Amino acid sequence: EYDGATHFEEIEVLEVASVDSAAGKIYYPTKARKTLILPPQCAARYELTVHEFKPNVAPDTDAFTFVFPVGTTVTDKILNCTYIIGEGGTTIPTQPVTQTAPATSPSEN
Repeated sequence: EYDGATHFEEIEVLEVASVDSAAGKIYYPTKARKTLILPPQCAARYELTVHEFKPNVAPDTDAFTFVFPVGTTVTDKILNCTYIIGEGGTTIPTQPVTQTAPATSPSEN
């Protein structure tokens, strides 16, 4: 709500491009239109254009780490394996990945 009136915001994708990557084809918007309406008197429309897109930029290995709780099942689609996190962060291999596995949270294990 905005002063008793409804706020409206929309992004419409006008053009799409794709790029091949190690993970397969990645689609991304190259042109979009954003409409913003804040009644009673404010309205704006913007054209957004992507001039450069660089997928899969290798992150610095010191930038982040993942610490999974013991018992978490991890599916690595890049290495094509599934394993369970053991005590002290050890990994217990289970099987090669043959199909897409549904995502699970640690609470589901």
